[in-house]
Amino acid sequence: MLLLVVFLPLLVSCGLGSGDGSGDGADNCVDREGQDCPSASFTSSEIVDTGVPTSSFVVASDGRIFIAHRPGIISVVKDGKSLPNPFAVLTVESSSQEAGLIGITLDPAFPTSPYVYVHYTVPGTPPHGRVSRLTADGDVSIPGSETVVFELDGNLGSTLQHNGGEIKFGRDGMLYIGAGDTTDAATAQSLTSTHGKILRVNPDGTVPEDNPFSLFATGKYRSIWAMGLRNPFSFAFDPPNGALFVNDVGNSDWEEVNLVFKGGNYGWPGCEGACNGFRIDPIHQYDHSAGRAITGAVFYRADNFPSEFDGDYFFADAYGGFIMRLDAPTYAAVPFMSGLSQPVDLDVGPDGVLYWLGLDGKVHKITVD
Repeated sequence: MLLLVVFLPLLVSCGLGSGDGSGDGADNCVDREGQDCPSASFTSSEIVDTGVPTSSFVVASDGRIFIAHRPGIISVVKDGKSLPNPFAVLTVESSSQEAGLIGITLDPAFPTSPYVYVHYTVPGTPPHGRVSRLTADGDVSIPGSETVVFELDGNLGSTLQHNGGEIKFGRDGMLYIGAGDTTDAATAQSLTSTHGKILRVNPDGTVPEDNPFSLFATGKYRSIWAMGLRNPFSFAFDPPNGALFVNDVGNSDWEEVNLVFKGGNYGWPGCEGACNGFRIDPIHQYDHSAGRAITGAVFYRADNFPSEFDGDYFFADAYGGFIMRLDAPTYAAVPFMSGLSQPVDLDVGPDGVLYWLGLDGKVHKITVD
C-alpha cells in the first residue's frame, strides 16, 4: 500500500536543512553512512502549484512538464507556469488513493512523434488497469485520439490498492509497465496474471517475440518481463546501458530497489527484502524506521550537477519525505535531501535540473547553489 500520510523522520540531508524543503539550506553535511559529503550544496524550490493531487510526471525534451493527476487530468507546465487548459481529461476510477491516472510517459521521439502514453484505472465491474496512447497537438491532445495499447487484468480488490503505475520506454524502444499485485499476493508468482509484474510490450501493445515467458505463457501474459513484485510503483532505465532499477513498495518490513533482469523473479510473496538465495535480492533495501513508500526513480546523466553525481540513481520516499541516491558504481546509499512534502516522482530535465513532484500537485526543482 502506498501510504499518503505525512511523516518526517530524522534524516540528514546533504546541503539542505531538514526543514520544509523550500530551500532554506544549511551548509553542513553529515553522512549517516560515513561517506564523504558532496562537493556542492543544493536548493529545492517550488515551480508551480497545480492544486490537484498527482501521481506521476515527465519532463519533455523541450522543457514542458506533463503531469498525471489521479482524478484523470493531464496538465502541462510550460515556461514555469501551469497552462489553463488541460492536455486531456480521462474518465478514471479514482476512489482509492492508489487508483486513477497513475502513470505517464512520452514517445522516445517526442514531440516529433507526438504521442503521450498513460496508465490509468478504468471504471467498471470490476475496474482494471489500461495503458493508452494520446496524440498531442501542441499543448493539448487531439479529441478522440486515444488508442488503447494494453488492458491489464481486472480483479483489483475492494481497496483498489497496489496498482503500480509507472510506464517508461526502455533503450530497446519497448514500453515497460509496472503492475502491482492488487493486494492478491499470489498473483505475483502466476504466469496467468498481469499483476505483480513488470510487463514489456511493443509501442502498439503487441508482445515482442523475445519476451522471456513467451513459450510458457499465453495471450497477453506473454508480456511478462519479470515477476515476484508487490507494488512496483516506479522505475528508471540508465540511458547508457539500459539497466532497469525498479522500486518495489514493501509490506511490513522493507522498501526495495531491484536491478531487474529479463525473466527475473524477485520473491514476493515468499520473501520481502533479501531472499537469501531463494530469489533475486534487492540491490538496496531500507526498513520502515526511515520510510514506507519508495517512489520516484531517475538516473542522473546530465551536467548541471557536479561530476561525482554522474550515473547516480535517485529515488524518493513519499512517507519519509526524502530523496536518496545510490552512488555509482557501488550503489551505496547516500542521503541527498530531506524534509520534503510527500515526493512521489522524480525526473531530470533537458536543463540538467532534478525535478520532483509532490502528491499535493506541487512541482519543485533542485539546483546547485
